[in-house]
Amino acid sequence: MKNKNFISIVPPLVTVLMLILTLGIFYPGGMSGDSVGQLRETMLWEVSTWHPPSMVYMWKAWSYIFHGPFAMLFFHAVTYWLALYLIVTACSKNIWVRSVGIILLGIFPPSWLLVGTVWKDTGMLVSFLLSLSIILFVDYNKKNRVLLLMAIFFILYGVSVRHNALIASFPIIILLLYTAFPHLKKLTTLCIAILTVIALAVIIPQANKKMAHNISYNLSNSIFFWDLWGMSIDQNKNLMPNYLFHRNLKTHNSIKITLDELKKYYSSHCNTVIWPTSTGLRGDRWTQGFPDKKFKKDFIHAIIKYPESYIKVRMRAIKCLLGITCNNASSGACLDIPKFSPGHFLYEYANKIQPGKVMKYVRFYHSITANYFFKGWLYLLGCCLVFLVSSYLRIKNPLSYPLYAPMISLSGLLYWAPYIIVAPCFDFRYNAWMVMSCLLSTLFLLKSVIDVKKSLPQHGLSYDRKVS
Repeated sequence: MKNKNFISIVPPLVTVLMLILTLGIFYPGGMSGDSVGQLRETMLWEVSTWHPPSMVYMWKAWSYIFHGPFAMLFFHAVTYWLALYLIVTACSKNIWVRSVGIILLGIFPPSWLLVGTVWKDTGMLVSFLLSLSIILFVDYNKKNRVLLLMAIFFILYGVSVRHNALIASFPIIILLLYTAFPHLKKLTTLCIAILTVIALAVIIPQANKKMAHNISYNLSNSIFFWDLWGMSIDQNKNLMPNYLFHRNLKTHNSIKITLDELKKYYSSHCNTVIWPTSTGLRGDRWTQGFPDKKFKKDFIHAIIKYPESYIKVRMRAIKCLLGITCNNASSGACLDIPKFSPGHFLYEYANKIQPGKVMKYVRFYHSITANYFFKGWLYLLGCCLVFLVSSYLRIKNPLSYPLYAPMISLSGLLYWAPYIIVAPCFDFRYNAWMVMSCLLSTLFLLKSVIDVKKSLPQHGLSYDRKVS
């Protein structure tokens, strides 16, 4: 009996050890320019909508316990490993399967490296992961449904830090409703889920604006600028409205930007609006003072007039994001803190931070795995296949196959779908939730198939589940 009780603590012990390992390897937390910008807002308490205000507030709260990027690294890592522990616990009763499963899922390169980097994408990933794990924990273990309030909190947080997370939350909300109210009719559940997503679409942006200190940006302009720039090059014609630029003859050869300049500064595989100042691009192009409505109207007019060029630019972006034409495995574990120059607002702070001694091994690990694990099209295809197969099995025998596999895979697909229009096209991190959805949905599909096969001789096709 004592040996059995000792063995039972192996999975939680493994989880804690992996958490400590993650914190040690990635200390003080990988950062990029986006991360530094959010840290600046946290330290100076100048909150804008350029970065999700909810993450700045969360960072500020954790800063009372830990300083700098480690505050968010700790929050993300704890959330990540706790979620994986709950998920694996729900999937298997075998102690050793749980222990190995936690390790294999946890150190999967695309997800693990992302967890080590302080990004809003990481916040969205771990939040949805924990909300899903809580739903599973309550459902499989018949625990108190009050715990679902925590799942609701993390769904809200995940949606608030990534715009395209809103539509991806729809399947998770359905699972939440099925678990909280198992006797609701399917149509009622569907309607409530749809109304919830619509309500969040209104509430979350307004809440973020309220949290910002009167500093608001029209972030969608960055995508539309790049698309219109690419369409101009494809058409060999300047389609950029002149009001996008502030130019004068003292610093520029002409008042209007030329086609040659557009070609010179355009990057076909990098959606960036940080072009050289020599272009004369307006500095207020993201702010409320910019003619946002006029620009969007002109952009739509250009799409209608040159649809082939727009489709070509979008397809190039999508292919790059999926890793078909680009090697976009540069996501995660970047650490820019030691590079601050004297005079930078973080210079003195950065001098006090020493990266973890094993960070170099993470970089090596990243380099050898990039070619194998960082191809987005593999996970898109995986989500599609799991969704089709699990949906077919569910329709054929709803009592035997739970909703988890089709709903989780659908969540990943819905998360990725908006990128057809707004793909930044150059960074693998934008595939993050689709990657995790592919892994988890595959896991639950295999589990349900194995469970059905085990129960066939004795119980026919019964499946002890509330979800129907």
